[in-house]
Amino acid sequence: MLTELHNGTIEAFSRGLGHGCIIEVRLPLAVASPSEFSDELLKENEEVPETDSLLPRYRIVVVDNDRSMRFLTSRLLQDLNQSVTVADSGESAMDTIVRIQPKVVFLDLNMDGVSGYAVARQVRSRADLNHVILVALSGSADSLSRRQATESGFDQYLVKPASVSELSEVLKRASHHRSAMRKSQTEVAR
Repeated sequence: MLTELHNGTIEAFSRGLGHGCIIEVRLPLAVASPSEFSDELLKENEEVPETDSLLPRYRIVVVDNDRSMRFLTSRLLQDLNQSVTVADSGESAMDTIVRIQPKVVFLDLNMDGVSGYAVARQVRSRADLNHVILVALSGSADSLSRRQATESGFDQYLVKPASVSELSEVLKRASHHRSAMRKSQTEVAR
């Protein structure tokens, strides 16, 4: 299935019992158009809402140790006209987040080494990152994972793979989150 999503082919050949097998995977070097790849991955009959062109442009970091999920999430966000930087591990996540100072971080929960939960706790412990909206990405929709994500400091929770509509909704909420933060900072200043 992953091969087909990349417009590739897969074939298996064997000369018979005891001769082993050759599996040939062919993938194109590049996607023909930026939206071609993401269109294949959208849920059936789902389209990007017309209002998405009105979304503010944010600096975003996507952290996932799964290369395909990292590519998919970042590509869909780029299709929504966002500025995206990726990190491939929990270990590299904090350096990337501190350097980029993103508005939103999409963070895989279950990575080898430093988990997304641990990265979220690190982000929440730093005053210079209090503006960051943390979005958990998980392959699981269970209530325990959701509760642990909330306790670790995540603002939102998405089950992978996230759709364009879900990502768009996160970005819409980010603009409201910014307004709410400004309002509360103004009230504190008074």
